[in-house]
Amino acid sequence: MQSFKQHTPNTQAIKAALAKTSRIDVFALLKECHPIVLGNIPVFVGSLLLVLLGMSVLGMIVLSFFEITDPFAIEQSLQLKLEILFSFTLAPLFTGLLMMGVRGANKKPLKSLDIMAYFPRIFVLGLTSVFLSMWISIGMLLLVVPGIYLLISTMFVIPLIAEKRMKPLAAVYLSIRVVHNYFLQMALFNLLFLGGLLLGVATFGILFIYILPMYYILKGKIYIALFGLSDKDDIDTLEERKDDATFAA
Repeated sequence: MQSFKQHTPNTQAIKAALAKTSRIDVFALLKECHPIVLGNIPVFVGSLLLVLLGMSVLGMIVLSFFEITDPFAIEQSLQLKLEILFSFTLAPLFTGLLMMGVRGANKKPLKSLDIMAYFPRIFVLGLTSVFLSMWISIGMLLLVVPGIYLLISTMFVIPLIAEKRMKPLAAVYLSIRVVHNYFLQMALFNLLFLGGLLLGVATFGILFIYILPMYYILKGKIYIALFGLSDKDDIDTLEERKDDATFAA
């Protein structure tokens, strides 16, 4: 426990969250996010299309490599391997989406290609994503309630690694501690998103154009309220490298 504490960023927001003095009003934050979402829908649609493209390409490679002719008749052992492969490989893209939500919540400019900024850290992000998904799956298999608790309580692990460069176990420890203090609010956030998914399905996917950007930006708002922000993230660094390269050219 002591080693985890040593790697916990010492920010006012985190101190307040651990002391349970932060105020998290999900509905108020939802209202704040609405105009931000409307202004960033095209950017998020472009990013989500890139994610779908990446998933499709990876899927075709996997089907070809493993000579799978019927995707619905895959052996359970191979299915587990494929889930691990997809979770590891796609982790940087989903991290990019999460961090676009944080940047959007902070009213920073966004571009669809921002989701590519976290590929240099694919190893740590991929391993953490695999670890979390397996941990949550075990919780679901043993008893549903522990699985749901783990799913919600670890919801900020990846942003903490991506934005604050925390070590994975320290990020897990901090996310669980903070979310435990605000579990009802975080459960409400996830219930709202679940309801949004059902609405999206009911409208044949049309509402996903609004719901998915709202999910990431609202989660970003909550993240900022609980953990604060560092001065610079990987997307900023990527932009600086592009500017340097342009200047050098």
